[in-house]
Amino acid sequence: MSLIVQKYGGAALSHIGKIRQVANAIAQLYAQGNQIVVVVSAMGQITDDLVRLAYSVAKEPAKREMDMLLSVGERMSMSLMAMAIEDTGLAQAVSFTGSQVGIITDTRHTEARIVEIRSHRIQEALKAGKVVVVAGFQGVSLEKEITTLGRGGSDTTAVALAAALGADRCDLVKEVPGIFTADPTVIPEAIPIPVMDYAAAAGMSLGGARILKDACIEMAERYGIELRVGNSHKLTVVTQKAAEPFFNLTVKDGFSLYRLDNTAEIPVENGEGEIVEAAGTIYAAISAKYAESLEICKSIIPWQDGISRLTAVGDGMELLVQYIKEEPIIEEIYLAVCQYRQAHFYFRSLHSQKVINNLHRKMAGKIFSEGEK
Repeated sequence: MSLIVQKYGGAALSHIGKIRQVANAIAQLYAQGNQIVVVVSAMGQITDDLVRLAYSVAKEPAKREMDMLLSVGERMSMSLMAMAIEDTGLAQAVSFTGSQVGIITDTRHTEARIVEIRSHRIQEALKAGKVVVVAGFQGVSLEKEITTLGRGGSDTTAVALAAALGADRCDLVKEVPGIFTADPTVIPEAIPIPVMDYAAAAGMSLGGARILKDACIEMAERYGIELRVGNSHKLTVVTQKAAEPFFNLTVKDGFSLYRLDNTAEIPVENGEGEIVEAAGTIYAAISAKYAESLEICKSIIPWQDGISRLTAVGDGMELLVQYIKEEPIIEEIYLAVCQYRQAHFYFRSLHSQKVINNLHRKMAGKIFSEGEK
């Protein structure tokens, strides 16, 4: 018997037909003799709809009230999923909110961090032979207030529960078939990655890739939780070490370089800002959205704007340094931070997507042809 935690995102639950399909898959897995904990996101675009509702009644909705409102979406999903699982006739199911299963967070509304999980209710339900369905993305603060965990919060919920329960594995079930060498919606030739390590996955996340949240990956690494990211047809295993060579390229536009007397005034977090060196001077590279939230940036004209950042992880970083320096449509490279298995490049080009296409083609031709030898 295995204890399996599975998380299903909003796209996988976007309508009742999909909920029934997922419920059947869960019930079949249970019928094979497994204990199952399911974490669910809100259906489809419900979270976006709730956000729009909030801003229709208030210019700046209070964060506490936003948490109260947004937690509703996952509660709908958990109840419907539990009903659908029982309707299969193969398993009994029970649903719980984040607060009911003891997901204790800090006090930051809309961006809370999990500090503890008191899992006895889940363990009791599992011992009773039930499939447990948990509302993702939410918890209760040390001050007994409902909180939400921010973008990717349901993934974090699933990994945290897997760690607390000592699960055999954690499946992050998504519409996409795993993690690729680049965003396949941008580069159709992107190649699936069968196995990658925690450090590379975290680097991707901080670089702007949205498939996994860095907090979720950090927690998986800390507790040694193997992540299976993808769907029933194809997936990527994220674990301690990858045996086969791989790489991933992520590009993010809209950065500016600020020349500051005191770079310590810039709080660098979430991959939105970084202290860099360019032309022999220290600068802060800051995304446009993040700059809007910083008072210090409102009174300073950027030294250079229209900057793109390329984040690369995995194998072949030395090759990438060569390829990016040779790329003719890059006007200027402002910084190249290259470590053993991770690199950041800030550059200016009118065609950043063409840049990443060219680099991806060269990297794929070299890394995978060598890996096959």
